[in-house]
Amino acid sequence: MPPKTVRKCVERALDNLSATKLDRFRNELVKRKQEPRIALNRVEGKRSWEVVGEMISTFKEDGALEVTKELLEELEFTEDAETMLKEAMEAGYRPPPPEEHFVDRHMDVLIQRGTGIDAILDALLKEKVLSPEIYDDIRSQRTSQAKMRELYSGPLRAAEEVKDIFYRILKAQQPLLVQSLEKK
Repeated sequence: MPPKTVRKCVERALDNLSATKLDRFRNELVKRKQEPRIALNRVEGKRSWEVVGEMISTFKEDGALEVTKELLEELEFTEDAETMLKEAMEAGYRPPPPEEHFVDRHMDVLIQRGTGIDAILDALLKEKVLSPEIYDDIRSQRTSQAKMRELYSGPLRAAEEVKDIFYRILKAQQPLLVQSLEKK
């Protein structure tokens, strides 16, 4: 019978690990770079259910499941991660939606501001994100807002990597705007 709570799913996943695998899991848990973090003295030598309790007090229940899944996959304990996730879904867990990219999240503001679009287009051309033809098409738009709309309707829809490059350029050329939007 599958566990009825997310906590029980995480406990079961760690209970099913061998002593060596659990040691490796604890080691990876304390080496995580993302905040919040768990100190070694909080999990060292602890039983699996104590590690789960520490994780839940640090990450909350769904966060503990996400961290456990992430670490199990990093350690290549894929089957354990899949089993835990399947049981958690049966217990009512729903994974968080993927985070929206900065460029998409702030599209309206970036289009309305449109400031510095010509310099951004130049940088995108230099980085070979835009072909000369697309560059000329976008530059031919009459207003900076129209140029931004054209950029959004074409190249920025192509791939996440393009959005990443656009974001990097925007951050370099308009740091105050990016800082202001990141605070929202």
